[in-house]
Amino acid sequence: MNMKTLPTTRYLFVFLIFILLFSTGCCEQIQPNSTEQTILIPSLKTDIVPSERLVPTETPTPRPLPTKTVTMPPLLTITSTLQAMATLDPTQYAETVQKYLSQGEVCQSPCIFGIIPGQTPMDQAGNIFSSLHHPLTKNTYPDGKEFYQAIIGCEEKNISISVDLSEENGVVKNMKAGIKLPEYKKNPEPRVWQAFSPETILAKYGLPSQIEFRLSFPTEEDFPRKTAWYDMVLLYDHLDLTVEYLQGLTVEDDLIQVCPLSDQYSSVSVYIGMDFEYPPYTGVPLEKATSLTLAQFSDLLNQRSKTACFDISKDAFYPRE
Repeated sequence: MNMKTLPTTRYLFVFLIFILLFSTGCCEQIQPNSTEQTILIPSLKTDIVPSERLVPTETPTPRPLPTKTVTMPPLLTITSTLQAMATLDPTQYAETVQKYLSQGEVCQSPCIFGIIPGQTPMDQAGNIFSSLHHPLTKNTYPDGKEFYQAIIGCEEKNISISVDLSEENGVVKNMKAGIKLPEYKKNPEPRVWQAFSPETILAKYGLPSQIEFRLSFPTEEDFPRKTAWYDMVLLYDHLDLTVEYLQGLTVEDDLIQVCPLSDQYSSVSVYIGMDFEYPPYTGVPLEKATSLTLAQFSDLLNQRSKTACFDISKDAFYPRE
């Protein structure tokens, strides 16, 4: 044996023993023996999972964004229903529109097609109407302000829904839905727009802040003499909601009888939101136009009877000299 290599071999052996002991100590240190480490890992995952974290909270909005519980169910329900319209024939399409008009919305706040002004992003609203195969189109008011519009209709049933939306900071600011109803008939068919009828609105949203009436008289040859039209407007100030029933057909007299649950209207307009470019016209308050209070009006219509009628005074609109 070469005596010069002996010290080197001994040092190498000692060095290997030292490395082995050091490595064994490191493996023991990284084992999850600590109870704190075992709890920490799942707690971090749990913080990421909840669905409300998926809501784009950074989206600008004048009001708090809704939770998933409020917004998503109506949007998912409507989207899945409207996507099926692509394969419907005209008769089925009309039936689908009528179903929407008869059943209405399930939103906790007033909405149209699941869209809540002040909360729903404009892109999401566009996707909803695209799924209807009636995408939003950009239009301009006479003063140059832009708005978006979609028109959904079925000519066979003489029904159409025109929806106008305005945008602010990427969010739907306000919207109006004009529901064109079937033409006046001597023997009208049952209402296909029950979801927006006065009794349904009262049952869903309670007593209005105010009720107003407007009165006019058709001059077209199709209408006999002594024919009158009235508009009835339900205002819910705390909900930023206004519902108009336009051109209710009745008979002209000093006291004009109106029966909101059975009279025929030409259209219904629903306004949701604030700062409309063309808000509804004001009318004569219920208490001045009739002998009813808000509570008495509500009680009368809640009877759900076609005989729920009352009189409005022509003098309240056109005072005699």
